[in-house]
Amino acid sequence: MYFTPRVLTQFADFLHFDEDIIVYDCETTGLTPKATGSEPECHIIQLSAIRLSHGYMEGFQALEEREWYIKPVETIPDKIVELTGITDEFLADKPAETEVFEEIRDFFADTAVVGYNNLTFDDLFMDEMYKRYGERFQPYLSLDMYPISQNLISPKDVKNYKLKTIAGYFGLDGIMFHDASGDVTATMEIMKHYEDHMNAKEVETGNMVPDYNAGIKVKVTGIARYEKGRVRRIYVNTSDKDISFYMDTYNLGWSCKDRNMSTDKFNMPDMISQALKMAKASSERELAAYK
Repeated sequence: MYFTPRVLTQFADFLHFDEDIIVYDCETTGLTPKATGSEPECHIIQLSAIRLSHGYMEGFQALEEREWYIKPVETIPDKIVELTGITDEFLADKPAETEVFEEIRDFFADTAVVGYNNLTFDDLFMDEMYKRYGERFQPYLSLDMYPISQNLISPKDVKNYKLKTIAGYFGLDGIMFHDASGDVTATMEIMKHYEDHMNAKEVETGNMVPDYNAGIKVKVTGIARYEKGRVRRIYVNTSDKDISFYMDTYNLGWSCKDRNMSTDKFNMPDMISQALKMAKASSERELAAYK
């Protein structure tokens, strides 16, 4: 899924200030933070976080690292055990969510966060956990290194934008992935690389945010709205009948209609710009209301 890189501008703005930020990652019992159709409600079983201070001149400095293993109410599926190495036996003597929620909430309070694909995964799981206690997980700033990677690394240079791939691109070896602690370490190091890159860009051009020119360009030929049940999308067709895209109106995230294709290979900013012009919309938020 592709998101317009407003998060890149937010990251650039953040780098100009001196404040703390928390890099975090979750491992969970599945992919759905709340029950949807036949998919069950899933829960966080490992939460790792590092609080960093940031100074415009000093960069990032680690202040405090925390990790919570949480015993879920459900049995951990075999595929999750295989992926994470976390078993029911390992979690048997770990605290329940109710026992650690206040501690987690206090650690994250009033602090910006950053993750890898957190906007569509970790943030959602955190918010559902908070809701169970009558609260919301709504940090004033949530940065996602996944769309930032999409806009700072050319698709010609990597086969995909998975965390492990981008970590390898930067030579970050020896990290255990699908382990919250390892994923946090990789995300933190990637963020530092991007800080260096954007600082250098600012020195060179006066602007941290680079022009994006990578990926295959397509010609937009039509736009249509689709609604069925809870699904609300804006479809965008191109001059190539095999290539089309859609935007989910609830989060403004873009995907290829053909699931075998990835947005990573296309020049998404150019395609979106064409779609906005055709719809006479000034933003994706306005495009979401297109009829």
